[in-house]
Amino acid sequence: MISRVLLLASVLLLLPACQCSSDEEGSGESELWFNFDTDAEGGDRSDLEEGSDYLFSESFEVDVPYEQRGGVKVLSVRLNGIPMDMILDTGASTTSISLAEAKYLANKGLITESDVLGTVQSTLADGSLTEGLVLNLRELVIHGDQDLVFENVRACVTGSMDAPLLLGNEILDRVSTLTVDNDRKVVTFKKY
Repeated sequence: MISRVLLLASVLLLLPACQCSSDEEGSGESELWFNFDTDAEGGDRSDLEEGSDYLFSESFEVDVPYEQRGGVKVLSVRLNGIPMDMILDTGASTTSISLAEAKYLANKGLITESDVLGTVQSTLADGSLTEGLVLNLRELVIHGDQDLVFENVRACVTGSMDAPLLLGNEILDRVSTLTVDNDRKVVTFKKY
């Protein structure tokens, strides 16, 4: 219980100090975007109209390169606009970030108090239990031959400062299939 309170307090203490603009509250629905006009800067989608082709309304196939590091596949992503590397983990039920990344995003004003969704108790691969904070990541972009943009991603913040960032089934369940090609070193995301 004490670790839960300390974790929640450490993140919440940082959030009020952030200089954040108040965004219009969304519908709470999760959306997936497909960006045909990928650029290195990430750009914004403020010029999109309702019904834009960027929303996944049709089938797609996107190849995402990965880097093999210590036996795991690492994908290049952006969390709320910040470039990071995440481990593709098909065994993880949720997306997971460390306390260090959560603090960094809070210090940059990229997560606010309204993004804190609560706490969760999780079972790790070794069977041990851990408690974590649950945050809403407004945007998670996976870089591929076109960018895959996921909105309103629930992420668990682990209590460890150096825990790996995991891309789990909370994201993977939003696509129809996922195929790993070890020869080409790509992960193919498909939606039918």
